[in-house]
Amino acid sequence: ETLESWWPDAAQCAVAAVIARELRQTVIRPDQSLIDAFGDSLEALTIALEIEKQFGFSLDPTHLLTDEPLGPSVARI
Repeated sequence: ETLESWWPDAAQCAVAAVIARELRQTVIRPDQSLIDAFGDSLEALTIALEIEKQFGFSLDPTHLLTDEPLGPSVARI
């Protein structure tokens, strides 16, 4: 299982790779929430900062701390 098999394009795959790396996981699926992936508030903050650093997109970390799937959030970035 790879990120490329779950995410529709290279941009979304790159964002998902940041999330996966911060959560110390190899694959994060679009249907998973950060909570499903055992993420916490510190990881959400780290992910938001890394996304802003790499992609120039400001992300409120509290938007990651829901049980909503990550797919739509990643697609907006």
